[in-house]
Amino acid sequence: MDDKRKRKIIRSITQFIKAEIRTRKSNGLIIGMSGGIDSSVAAWLAVKALGTEKVFGLILPDSSVTPRKDTKDAEELAQKLKINYKVIEVGKSKNQL
Repeated sequence: MDDKRKRKIIRSITQFIKAEIRTRKSNGLIIGMSGGIDSSVAAWLAVKALGTEKVFGLILPDSSVTPRKDTKDAEELAQKLKINYKVIEVGKSKNQL
């Protein structure tokens, strides 16, 4: 895929994100971050569309199954994107279901 096509796709997605935030009268968005490629790209696109102050990362690892590296990757990306984020360990909570 050439650069022109990539830029067009990025522009289309970021315009969609902006329009959805506007339509829903929201102040920003919360994005789940796993440390994987899908959530990383989604977080990057959200920041590109809205700016760092309107994107909040939520990292929800289960330490019994989530590799520590995934959580670390998600935290490092949030820091690189300069977004606020929170890590909430959900492993113990799921046992209460």
